[in-house]
Amino acid sequence: MTFLVVDTPSPYNAIVGRPGLNLFEAIVSTRHLLMKFPTRFGVGEVRGDQEVARQCYKTVISDKGKGKVLPIENVELRGDMEPERPQPVEDVLLVPMEEGNSEKVFQVGSQHGEVEKGELITFLRDNKYVFAWSAEEVHYSDWLANPVLVKKANGK
Repeated sequence: MTFLVVDTPSPYNAIVGRPGLNLFEAIVSTRHLLMKFPTRFGVGEVRGDQEVARQCYKTVISDKGKGKVLPIENVELRGDMEPERPQPVEDVLLVPMEEGNSEKVFQVGSQHGEVEKGELITFLRDNKYVFAWSAEEVHYSDWLANPVLVKKANGK
């Protein structure tokens, strides 16, 4: 598994997606804040803290939580430094979304092979409709779910 390491403030130590969890053969229980995975010495565990998780959740959903900062232990303070934006770990190629239009570009890693790079560029250009280059291009749905009409007990 390859990790992208960035030096930026984050509430997470690592973000592992489903492919990574499958690679670890991990079983995750969000209810129990527990992840178990096999090791050569038996079953490994990663545990969360129910009370701290509940406190964070309640603070986030309450109006009182707006602007409130929860205490975090063992934080490395770095003074008044502005966090730098994470940078790619390799050189990237700037590729225009449309040939001849350099206003909308995307980045492709330079370490890809030529065939892989060409396939990636073709894929991104074929699916350019999923990208939003400005806030005006983002469209939100007016509904949250497909409504299902069910008759009431009185037949209406």
